[in-house]
Amino acid sequence: MSHLFKRIVSTCLLIASVALHGCSGLSTKAESTYIPASVFRDDVKNVLNSYGNEDILEHSIFRPQFLSYLDTINHEKGPIDIQRLQQAIATWNAVMSESNAHIVFKPLHFERLAGLSDENGDCNTIKFCQITAEDLEQIRTWSHLYQDDLFTFEEDSEYESFYDTSIISSVDSNSTELNKLLRRIYKDPVGRNLIEHCIATGVKFRVRELEGKHGYYQHSNNVIVIDPKILSYEFNMRYMIHEMVHAVHDESNNSIQEEVLAELIGLDTQNRITGIPMELHPYAVFVQHILHPDYGRLAVSNNIKQSLNKVGLEL
Repeated sequence: MSHLFKRIVSTCLLIASVALHGCSGLSTKAESTYIPASVFRDDVKNVLNSYGNEDILEHSIFRPQFLSYLDTINHEKGPIDIQRLQQAIATWNAVMSESNAHIVFKPLHFERLAGLSDENGDCNTIKFCQITAEDLEQIRTWSHLYQDDLFTFEEDSEYESFYDTSIISSVDSNSTELNKLLRRIYKDPVGRNLIEHCIATGVKFRVRELEGKHGYYQHSNNVIVIDPKILSYEFNMRYMIHEMVHAVHDESNNSIQEEVLAELIGLDTQNRITGIPMELHPYAVFVQHILHPDYGRLAVSNNIKQSLNKVGLEL
């Protein structure tokens, strides 16, 4: 009756070559009509290219090996302020003879890391920021997902056919392409869970020109709006799945954690449907979001995990 979810991460192939476009109204999902369905905006021709992950993971304080070094410093000397971080970077770079292992100091990176345990709310003045054991534990929870299973789900042994009429009744549009996309997503076990939740809670699906924004979920009206350009291209279905993850969350507040999980679930579900494995490293996606000019302002976490558990996706 139940099967272990296929491993969401098997290699460290990082999708993108991304252009990080700014968006407005990211503090909540309630009234925002411009939350993008992904920070990864390139088409499939570019999505498998390296996006310079060395800048984010290899040459920054988010490099896993350097975080281990900060763990040691914190354990021995306590919380790390900006001066102590700069000293740690200087020591690291002096020991690491090869330039490709050097860490580049950036104040924003310090601010983001130091604010994790306080939901980004305690680092308004950088001189008072400190990287604590709690901050390092927050980042570790994502770095340890390197090759772990993300979640499990319940899978029915038989495919049900009731979706034909149920989905159509939820669509506020005569869009044949939209209905076709939803039917295809429904054939996947995770997609089925998400769509059945949308049907049960009265989520409406609409098609509207969004000027490149792809899609959004509006909590106040309980509606998912999708740009028509994504409907006819199977490697864009992750945007629809991404927004259905948002629709699962029973509160209007958004978080970095929710955006990252929507990203990972969206692509992983798309991979199973298309049979084309494109993979995201959970830790790299998390770092991308905390450094993004808009997503990085969100709270770090909310109750999205509990909401997903309620619809049969156990994290």
